[in-house]
Amino acid sequence: MKRQLAVEIDRAVQACTDALNDASHDAAAIGSEESLALWRLHTAAVLGSLLTYLLVPAWREFPDLAPEGQPAHQPLGMLLPLEAAQRGKAAAGRVKHLLTALSSTSPVPELADGLAEVRRRLSEFEEYLDVAIASHGVAK
Repeated sequence: MKRQLAVEIDRAVQACTDALNDASHDAAAIGSEESLALWRLHTAAVLGSLLTYLLVPAWREFPDLAPEGQPAHQPLGMLLPLEAAQRGKAAAGRVKHLLTALSSTSPVPELADGLAEVRRRLSEFEEYLDVAIASHGVAK
């Protein structure tokens, strides 16, 4: 990755974070607790993806772009403890196994899209956990 791209990623992620934070204040002001909880769930997924897949790789390659005092491998203090990440990986493996069993034993066409979405999100979760584990210096 070229430095200019890393700088652009850093700025773009900050702008996205600011925009989502501003929108969160609006959502909190006008939404119900239930709608706000759903909002937070979705924005957390977006922010987590931005951090995991864009910002952390840029910071790893150019550590000086990371906030002062913030190691490049530990975005905004959000690094999971190693044991928690490893337990998450084990749980994700069990969920993947259950999804496979569910798909093969009782295929229900109307659930196919939902199962595909769960698999996609599970895969993203596993990638996030892999980054957290690697940040502790542990190989996959």
